[in-house]
Amino acid sequence: MSVIIRSSFVLIFLAGSWGYADETLPDNSAPTGVWEVVEATECGLTASPEECRKLHVTFTFTKDRMFMTRAGIRENLEFTFTADSTRNPGWLDLIPSDGPFKGKKHLSVYEYRKNDLKLCIPKRPVEERPAKVESPRGSILNLYVLKRLSQ
Repeated sequence: MSVIIRSSFVLIFLAGSWGYADETLPDNSAPTGVWEVVEATECGLTASPEECRKLHVTFTFTKDRMFMTRAGIRENLEFTFTADSTRNPGWLDLIPSDGPFKGKKHLSVYEYRKNDLKLCIPKRPVEERPAKVESPRGSILNLYVLKRLSQ
């Protein structure tokens, strides 16, 4: 499922007022550190565990920007964001700083619990936010399940 591996580098997500699904984090906290993709589903097709193990992703956050680097690749991706942890699931408004969708808002959703993070991100900007953190077959949604490796 090399398509998932390639597209996972374009994994877009943000932080800011991130919240646990069952409690709230302090303002401006974010899921910093090194995260491992343990499950990746693109448009309803799930990658093998071996493919997922290859996707070590590092996220670095400032107050309004997120930088992402995948192990072995020098390129960094940058996004601006807003997040709403009062919604269930949490809402993400992602705006890539470069690439084919530069400046275009991606309406996304997430669930965050301490060292576990689930992201549901459309492959392209959409007018309607996903209602659930899932990637049904035939959709344009990507689902990434991440585990924190280190802070």
